[in-house]
Amino acid sequence: MKDKVFSIEAFSPSSIAAPFGLYSHGISVTNPTRFLFTSGQLAISSPSKGDAIIPESALDQARVCFNNLRKILAEASMTPADVIRIGAYVTDREYFAEYMRARDEFVEGDPPVSRIDLSKPKTDSTGSVCRRPKSSSTSSPAMKV
Repeated sequence: MKDKVFSIEAFSPSSIAAPFGLYSHGISVTNPTRFLFTSGQLAISSPSKGDAIIPESALDQARVCFNNLRKILAEASMTPADVIRIGAYVTDREYFAEYMRARDEFVEGDPPVSRIDLSKPKTDSTGSVCRRPKSSSTSSPAMKV
């Protein structure tokens, strides 16, 4: 087997909610260019503030997601200007404008490519909505040369 010719480093800032399972909030791969891949972020407040709180508005939920991304990027010595792609899930078209406002506040430098998926809430066997979060789950690869 060949020797590994790249390095991998995990990032999970203590200033955001811990991962819910065995994964990292971000992984950087360097060979020689450095890429950072982030896990999807949920609109959950920092655990240091007590019980987890999900903001009411889609705008504030998206801001939490992007602030979490800022923290992951900072821990990896990167900024939003290093982001090359943003992917998000929004639960209803009515929240697109608020999500895009938060995304536009986050973007620095050349705008990254962006994808928004509409993710309708699940229903139970009676057709009742099981869960209807507005929150965007945002993940972004970043690159630093």
